[in-house]
Amino acid sequence: MVSKNSQFVATGGYSWLKIESPDDYDRLVEILDASFAPNVIANQLKNNISKVGAVLVEHDYIDKDYSSTY
Repeated sequence: MVSKNSQFVATGGYSWLKIESPDDYDRLVEILDASFAPNVIANQLKNNISKVGAVLVEHDYIDKDYSSTY
């Protein structure tokens, strides 16, 4: 299910998640790939960072600096 607070773009794009309450961090579980431990990330953000307005998740991200080195 897609949250009303998130905007999904085509594969290789991004997801934009507005944070309006602490429960919105839990929506990261829907967005992030399971291999990234989304529950851990959501809990870390919820409990350790304040005043976040939104989270941007880039899908299929390739770090060009890392790629050029290796």
